[in-house]
Amino acid sequence: MTVPAVAKHLAVLERAGFVTRSRADKSVARPAKLQVAAFSEMAEWIEKCRVHWEGSFDRLAVYLETPDDKGTKDV
Repeated sequence: MTVPAVAKHLAVLERAGFVTRSRADKSVARPAKLQVAAFSEMAEWIEKCRVHWEGSFDRLAVYLETPDDKGTKDV
């Protein structure tokens, strides 16, 4: 991976709040630090989505497995 590609990815993560970067001195290096709280918030959001979609897919499976009167499904 090239240095510009890494810098671009870090910039995206920084804008999203997943990392912070600082200049400790006048050097070129900008250390990056993960923001654990942002990952916790993301994990909570993903869990809510997972629960929603699992429920939706479970209901769809029941619907598709239940025979109707004519033997075909009207979707």
